[in-house]
Amino acid sequence: MNHILIVDWYYVDALEAGRLGLGASEQDVPCPRLADLAREQRAVDARLIAFCDRLEAASLGQPVHMDRRTHVQTDRVDRVLMHLFNHQTHHRGQAHAMVAGTRVKPPQLDEFFMEGETHRRADDFEALGFDEDVVWPHGARLVTP
Repeated sequence: MNHILIVDWYYVDALEAGRLGLGASEQDVPCPRLADLAREQRAVDARLIAFCDRLEAASLGQPVHMDRRTHVQTDRVDRVLMHLFNHQTHHRGQAHAMVAGTRVKPPQLDEFFMEGETHRRADDFEALGFDEDVVWPHGARLVTP
């Protein structure tokens, strides 16, 4: 889970045109305590959500500069976001599978995006401060005749 956090720090900082670069990975385990990890993950998640909230269609093709060990890689915002979301999904799935092999019940990871499943995400939306009408604007609602 620390790996996910480190990579999130790296890419979110790059998307924000920050200068953290490889400094994101100075420590292999920056948060050895679960409470610290949860706090830091929530903070970087909030930054990513805020970044995505500010996005406009035209900004998806804007360059993102990422410091690598031997060069600065430049790619588009949309591709960096796709890579970041894929990375998160991949490693969270791994962690879920690892926890599922223990006596601890793993958390729900399948998201309920269907309009008829609003009740299934209500607690998560409330905890995150999300609003159905903001997340699912009119254009994303079911149109009934």
